[in-house]
Amino acid sequence: MEIAVLSKEGNREHNEDSIGVYEGEDFECFLVADGLGGQGYGEVASGIAASTAKEMTSHTVWSDIFFSHYFKQANQRIIDEQRTNSAHAQMMTTATMACIRQNDLYVAHSGDSRCYLFRHKRVVFRTIDHSVTQYLALSGQIKEKEIRFHPDRSKLLKAIGQRENSDFFEIDRKMRIRRGDALLLCTDGFWELINEKEMCQCLKKSCGAREWLDLMEKTVLKNGLNRSMDNYSAIALQIP
Repeated sequence: MEIAVLSKEGNREHNEDSIGVYEGEDFECFLVADGLGGQGYGEVASGIAASTAKEMTSHTVWSDIFFSHYFKQANQRIIDEQRTNSAHAQMMTTATMACIRQNDLYVAHSGDSRCYLFRHKRVVFRTIDHSVTQYLALSGQIKEKEIRFHPDRSKLLKAIGQRENSDFFEIDRKMRIRRGDALLLCTDGFWELINEKEMCQCLKKSCGAREWLDLMEKTVLKNGLNRSMDNYSAIALQIP
C-alpha cells in the first residue's frame, strides 16, 4: 500500500489540522481532523483527536466497537480540556477515520472532513458531510456542487467536542477493497478547491500515491489563487 500525506497552513496564521497514519496489531488506521475554535485553539482539539487515535490504535485489538470507543474517548478528552482551560472552551474538531483490516475498509466520521474511495479511477464512495450545506443539498434546496462555496458551508451539525450533541459521529458501511483501489481522506480546505472530476483526472495521470497527491495539491493551489485559503490536509493511498 502506497501512502502520501500533506498538511499546509494555506493563507492562515495557524494550521489547525492534524493528520495521522497509525499501525495497529492487525490493522492500519488513517485520520484527518480539522480543528475549530480560532486563535490556534482548534489545533489543540485536532491534536487531541490525533493523539487519541495514535494511543488507541497502538494498544487496541480491532473490534466492532473500535470507532465508538475512539470517538467517545476523544470527545471526552476535548470536553475535559474545555472545562479545564477557559481559553479552549469553544474548541472542537472534525475527524474522519479510515481503518483497513484484511482487505476490509472501515470508515467513521464527524463533521465535514471527507473520505473518498476510488475504483477504476472513479469515485464509488464518499462520506456525507455533517453540515448545513450538505443537508440543504440532500433536501434538494441547493445542488451538490454549490456546497463548496455556499455562505453557510462552515456551519457544522456534528463535531467532536459538542457537549449537547450525543449523536456526534457516524459509522459508515464496511467496504471490501480491491487491487487498484485508491483512498483519499481530506479536510474541507482541500476538497473545497478540487472537485471529484479533478481528483479522478489527477488519479488517471499519476503513477502512485505521492504523484497523485502532488497533482491534486497543484489543482488546489491553482483553484485557490486569490482566495483566502484555509488550512488544507490530505492522506492519499493506493492499493497495488
